[in-house]
Amino acid sequence: NDAVDDGWICDKGRWGHDFVKNKNRITAVRENNIKETKPTSLPSFPIDTLTQQAAEKMVEAFKKIADEHGPESIGFLGSPYATNEESYLYQKLFRLLGTNNIDHKSYLDTPGLPIDHYDIEQIESSNIVLLIASDPTEELPILDLRIKKAVSRCGTKLICLNDQGTALDKYADLKVKYKVGSEAYAVDALAKGLAGELGESIDFSSNLKQTGISKDEMKSLVEAVRSSMKICVVYNPAALSGDTALRVKRLLSMITKIPTVECGAIPAAPATNAIGAMDMGLVSDFYPGGVSVSDSEKVKELWGETAPTKAGLTALEMIAKAKSGELKALWVHRSNPVVDFPGRAQVVEALKNLDLLVVHDMLETETTQLAKIVLPSNGPAFDEGTTTNIGGRVQARKKALDSNNIADWKLISVMLKRLGDEANYSRLAKVLDEISKKVPGYQKINSRLVGKLGCNREQVSSEEVSPGNVRSAESSKGKLRLRLVTYLFAHDKILDASSKLAHHFKPSSAFLNEADAGNLGVANGDVIRLSGNGIEIDAELTVDNRCMAGGVVVPKVSDEQGINGLLNLDGSPAWVEIKKV
Repeated sequence: NDAVDDGWICDKGRWGHDFVKNKNRITAVRENNIKETKPTSLPSFPIDTLTQQAAEKMVEAFKKIADEHGPESIGFLGSPYATNEESYLYQKLFRLLGTNNIDHKSYLDTPGLPIDHYDIEQIESSNIVLLIASDPTEELPILDLRIKKAVSRCGTKLICLNDQGTALDKYADLKVKYKVGSEAYAVDALAKGLAGELGESIDFSSNLKQTGISKDEMKSLVEAVRSSMKICVVYNPAALSGDTALRVKRLLSMITKIPTVECGAIPAAPATNAIGAMDMGLVSDFYPGGVSVSDSEKVKELWGETAPTKAGLTALEMIAKAKSGELKALWVHRSNPVVDFPGRAQVVEALKNLDLLVVHDMLETETTQLAKIVLPSNGPAFDEGTTTNIGGRVQARKKALDSNNIADWKLISVMLKRLGDEANYSRLAKVLDEISKKVPGYQKINSRLVGKLGCNREQVSSEEVSPGNVRSAESSKGKLRLRLVTYLFAHDKILDASSKLAHHFKPSSAFLNEADAGNLGVANGDVIRLSGNGIEIDAELTVDNRCMAGGVVVPKVSDEQGINGLLNLDGSPAWVEIKKV
């Protein structure tokens, strides 16, 4: 699709599809007998049980638990890789069960934008691209190519506001680096600087002290934004800690107040359908289309009188409640929280403490091994439907291979019918038809309009955000703030040892500032041990100025690396101790 990729396809997309014939594909429903997990009174299944029959029994079991313990005792973890239709139907299913305990991510964000959602093509017509906490080279290579084209051929200026050096830095007209973990202060400082340009008397110097950014650097950044005429802000919400994604949205609102500047944004989360998952309501406090659960009148108009209007638990809150025993049952769709969520040991403990864990996935994972029931999912190449890319463009995903398994959307519709839902999803297009009626922003979306090239959905509702003061993250003496970053060719479930891209796999590595390396007595090439949150991970050290003093950058290079275990389950700042091995 030239409108998206300009005729290019990245190496991972071209060669990284061996997972469709992976020996670890889940091809049948399975019941695990795990001694370490809590015993359950659920019935056992014969080995030849059909997936539909198992799913129906499981949704009945969830309803029973919700009836006995309240709807807050069950939850759903969706996937930013699922189609819009799958995500839409799953959120409908669990809200029919009476709960808003629905999420798909381990970071804080809200649907929609307070300004225009730019399509990727609009990068080339922007005077400035402001890149915040984003590394497209590793996270989204097609976006990387679009930015490079805009800079080299269209005269666009690139500004990077980041806590680490990236491959795009050499294309940047201005590079402003902040300390690892201080992005909230950096974003607020820029917003305050722009407010000053608009005549408001606001001092941003107190914010700068926390970031390591000089006053001159910030003044240059403020002036570049103020005089930009047309600016496209690209940011990665998955790389922002705490409530910084909400602060970015407040910054966007501030930029639009400048009368001479046109501003749009692209929330560039790396997962294939992260935007679609948000739009389809896989969040605990918003229904599809960014309708707040607190907007009871709108919720009841769209979803009926019995639709839940109490904000649910986020993904990390569900894990915490499972650990404490308050969450009794969890359904996971194409997600692997054991590896991908913070605090691996605590996640495992929490999942083992559930009365019932159901996992609906296409490949065996660390999470499927803990499940009571595993249901087969089809996934890319076998499924069909729509996804919404980072530019808000809805595109069709076509089926390339046949599967013996029931399609995910059909399986969810079977469960909905079991709960009494009267919708007739005789074919996939019927689901998209319902989405066009129920989801603000998707009213004009249909199969014919999406076609081969896709089409942009309209603006999704965006609630005004008012984040408070930045939560202080006091340094722990002798430790460094941890920053995990994406590596495109990570050795994971999709790219396994048999992949054609296996030659790109890297060993565990870490990057330290020269000043910190000198203080710690470590040198380039040393093997160091990072300790935090009760675990230890070894890594080969590179000493450079990729980040400022006080932080350490560690790429996630494999699932076995277990790097997310160093993070805290509650999302608080992660500090690690470093020693030479």
